[in-house]
Amino acid sequence: MSFFFAPSLCFSSWHNRRQVCRKDFFVLAAKSFFFCLLLGFIFFFELRIPPDLPPWLQGYLAVIPFWLMLEMVQALLQVLWMPAGRLVPPVNVHPIFSASVSEFWGRRWNRLFGDWLYEICFKPFFRAPVMGLLLAFVISGLLHELLVSLPYLVVYGKSLFGLMLVYFVIQFLAILIERKWLAASPVAGRIYCWLVVLGPAPMVLNSGTLRIFQMVGSC
Repeated sequence: MSFFFAPSLCFSSWHNRRQVCRKDFFVLAAKSFFFCLLLGFIFFFELRIPPDLPPWLQGYLAVIPFWLMLEMVQALLQVLWMPAGRLVPPVNVHPIFSASVSEFWGRRWNRLFGDWLYEICFKPFFRAPVMGLLLAFVISGLLHELLVSLPYLVVYGKSLFGLMLVYFVIQFLAILIERKWLAASPVAGRIYCWLVVLGPAPMVLNSGTLRIFQMVGSC
């Protein structure tokens, strides 16, 4: 539910909302219907990831379904806030067009949560931006551990602690490397971005995440 109430808590995102027009309603309603229909088709016919595959392969196979699910949540979020007369900014801003790791996390992926991290991490450490960046990724990793790894341990008795935190620390280190050696090469930066974001993706799209979102079939 945090997705649906986040706009009222993230001031920079909320202030970027604009007046709703008729076209917005039809476009977002069509997107919501399409994604709901697609995901409903997947779940109805149980076209989920086979549970006997290696965890790393399950993680890679979950990338596109997970993105589709977030796009559906984003469209539903905007539709549900339309009665207020304002169009809430999208959660994701075309992440596929990211030209760098910094751009992916800083301007395109999950902007509502990113704005919150900006308020609590970057603003207090504006004189020490590297420390603010590290704090943002560590907090993100810890929150993912709390939301995924802890429930998975309680329900299944298996520990996944550390995977998500390590994933976000990798992103932090990758941004430092990118700024030092890849800033002058847009093509290399774009390739590097997707290697960094998707390469260790199974660490965050692990068994806990797939179970929570019902992306893996039953044994």
